[in-house]
Amino acid sequence: MSNEKALKTAEFDSLSGIDASQLEQRYQQLAKVKTLLFRQEAKNKRIKKIKSKLYHKLKKKDKQREENKVRAYLEEVDPEAAAEIQHKEELKMAEERLRLRHGGHKKWLEI
Repeated sequence: MSNEKALKTAEFDSLSGIDASQLEQRYQQLAKVKTLLFRQEAKNKRIKKIKSKLYHKLKKKDKQREENKVRAYLEEVDPEAAAEIQHKEELKMAEERLRLRHGGHKKWLEI
């Protein structure tokens, strides 16, 4: 806020030859531009947050394709390293199954 006041006083000093009505018009114009920029930023932020299920599905598919390409290349170049990575992924998936991350269906087991 103080920076804005300093800016106004500096502008007022530089525009001392202009009458008050023109200065008021200038301030109104600046305020209008400022509100338009604020609205545009808010709109861009809202649009950026909108991600549909289809968007996530397509992104997941693309990521999976890229991982498959890398795995295939690694399989050709260094099969031992590819096997090690595959083993680590299997261990990670097994840990995930054992944890309670996917435990939403356990309420049926308690009956």
